[in-house]
Amino acid sequence: GNEPQHWAGVVPTPGRTNAAPAIARPVFTQQPQAQTVLEGAAPVLSAAVAGPGPIAWQWRRHGLPLAGATNAMLAFPYALSADTAPYDVIASNPGGSVVSTAALLRVAIPPSILAGPSNLFLFASNTVTFTVQARGDEPLSYRWRRNGLVLPGATASSLVISNIQLADDGDYDVIVSNDVGIALAGATLTVLIPPVITVEPVPQTVVVGGSVTLSASYTGNPPVFTNEWRRQSVGLATNVTTRFRSEEH
Repeated sequence: GNEPQHWAGVVPTPGRTNAAPAIARPVFTQQPQAQTVLEGAAPVLSAAVAGPGPIAWQWRRHGLPLAGATNAMLAFPYALSADTAPYDVIASNPGGSVVSTAALLRVAIPPSILAGPSNLFLFASNTVTFTVQARGDEPLSYRWRRNGLVLPGATASSLVISNIQLADDGDYDVIVSNDVGIALAGATLTVLIPPVITVEPVPQTVVVGGSVTLSASYTGNPPVFTNEWRRQSVGLATNVTTRFRSEEH
């Protein structure tokens, strides 16, 4: 009783069995077409029929009528993931009704970053955890990189590095992807290493009026280094240098 194709609109036939419709039912000349759009798009489903009018339309979602959807076109001003469904339309005239084929509307959600990893400043030997939270159609894929190079096996939403060393210092990022897009988030890891003098000044003996050169080398992280030369604990000069440089005075 609730199947439109089992009914026909005709003139009254009191006292007689139902007569065949005197008016031809509509015939679809354009069926609704399946679409895949991104969230926020404004897709339109449409159909067309041939046959005598007037033509009445009723769009359905999962076979259930949509309130107010009574035109040849079904427009979505802002598509959401919840709009993903099969849609069909019933076209009716005084001769009867026909139902279109169902068209799947898929509203796809590309990845977006909800919370990215944070910059970290830690001493060597610590454990580092970078984490990203992302939204998008599943499945989401993760790929972590350091200084632009892919880290083998780093394919989870979190990246854990144990016993960090100076070699782990650098810029990290994660590429989050699905079948409709990608998103990127990054952070910097600075491995803190206190300065260590690797080559100390060498004692020298010179004649009065001669010149002397004293030098030292040191390492640590991060640059830039500031150093001060002193004579009997009294400051003489201050220099600024980058990592792994020798200083002379």
